[in-house]
Amino acid sequence: MMRLSDTFVAEGFGPDAIEALHTAYKEACNALHVYAGDRPGQEAVAARVIDLATTTGVLDPKALRDRVLLESRVGV
Repeated sequence: MMRLSDTFVAEGFGPDAIEALHTAYKEACNALHVYAGDRPGQEAVAARVIDLATTTGVLDPKALRDRVLLESRVGV
């Protein structure tokens, strides 16, 4: 799994937000079967978690994870 702390810090998130975003990222990756070695998949999930948090202000890990999972199923 990619280490996202540096990315989250660069986006201006504090320690509590970083923990929430990292939890959402890990749980979304697990649910989507995006594992170590799938760098493009990891980057896509991370980018979407960050985008959702910055555009909506939502920092709840479950809500972020659920939104990423919902969006991944659109058009399936």
